[in-house]
Amino acid sequence: ADRVRGVPWLHAGVSRLVTLGWLVWWGGLVAVALATMVDVAAPLSCPISQASCPTPTGEGLLAARRVHEVASVVVGVGWVAAQLGAFTHTWLPAHGRRLWPVTRVLTPPVLGLSVVYGLAAGPLDHLGRWHGAAQRLHLLALLVWFLGIAVDLWRHRHPRLVA
Repeated sequence: ADRVRGVPWLHAGVSRLVTLGWLVWWGGLVAVALATMVDVAAPLSCPISQASCPTPTGEGLLAARRVHEVASVVVGVGWVAAQLGAFTHTWLPAHGRRLWPVTRVLTPPVLGLSVVYGLAAGPLDHLGRWHGAAQRLHLLALLVWFLGIAVDLWRHRHPRLVA
């Protein structure tokens, strides 16, 4: 950290990356929330992977399926963006170790799992196997990540109790 401060242009660049990381972290979470609300507003009548699910016919059913697909992609990209932002914000600066210790440790494995899940979700859904199990594992990892963020935020709010 001291070496970065000694080179003004490098310090300014790292500082901008840290700020960008913060914006991408929380912006990604907002994108996930908004896309999830859109997805809930346009539910599918049955899972696409279910063999007995009829092929959609008519403008309304096709539109609902497209809205669901786009919302799902936005959610997946939003998760990865949020985790990349969190990684950038907590790993680059020296204060990341001090202010976000739990998030800093949890973000890399959860980011890796999110990328693997994002790449595997489509094929698993198409095969009709293991998609539900993979989705629940991903949601469990996200829950642990959010609990880590909550612990760090609580520590910011109550520093006397942590010390």
